[in-house]
Amino acid sequence: MNAKFEVKMTQKILYHFLVTHTYHSLSGLLSVALGVCAFVLGVFRFRGGYASIGIALFVFAAYVLLIMPVMLYFNAAKQIKSNPAFQHPILYEVDETGVSSIVGEEEAKVPWENVLKVRETKYALLLYTGKRYCSILSKEGMGSREETVKKLMQAHLKPEQVKIRV
Repeated sequence: MNAKFEVKMTQKILYHFLVTHTYHSLSGLLSVALGVCAFVLGVFRFRGGYASIGIALFVFAAYVLLIMPVMLYFNAAKQIKSNPAFQHPILYEVDETGVSSIVGEEEAKVPWENVLKVRETKYALLLYTGKRYCSILSKEGMGSREETVKKLMQAHLKPEQVKIRV
C-alpha cells in the first residue's frame, strides 16, 4: 500500500501551519492568555481613572492578539516567495518504509522510526521529524489518497504519536 501525491505550497497552507505551530505551544497559549488578561485589566484601569495604564495594556493586548497573527500572515507570504523549496511542487510518496519527498533533483527519505509525531490540521497533516522540523502534507494535494496516508501513519507509528481524525 502506498500513496503518491504532489503538493504546491500556498500562502494559506503555510499561514495555517505557522498559526498552528505558534499557538499550540505553551508559549503561544500563554501569550494569548496574557493578551486577554491585559485587555481585561486595561478595561478596569481605563474605567478606574488610570487611562495611561489602560492604554498601555490595550496596546500590549492588540499586539499579542491582533498584530502577531497579521505578522504571521505576511511572514508566510515572504517565505513562499523567498524559499526555493516552495517555488516548485513537492512530490511525496508515503509507503511501508516511510515518507519520501522529491523537489526537482533532490530526494529525501524519512523512515517511520524517525517520525516523532503527526498532527492533523484543517488543511494538512504535519509530520514532525524534530522539534523544529516538519513536513507539511497538504490535504488538497493528497486528494482521494488522504485515507491511505492516514492508514499508513497509524499502522507504522505508535498511537500516542498520531493525532489525526479517521
